Amino acid sequence: EVLALCRDNIERGIKNPSGYILGVGCELPPLAPPINVYALMKAAREYGRYQ
Repeated sequence: EVLALCRDNIERGIKNPSGYILGVGCELPPLAPPINVYALMKAAREYGRYQ
């Protein structure tokens, strides 16, 4: 689910003429599930490049 949400945000953000930065907000919660952090990083690597 996190991967899909990140991908959706990246796809919408790429259309923004000012650009888009995928991030966790102000800080990463200490108890965030590691799999969610991995999914965010995976989405950034796979979908976070302008063509």
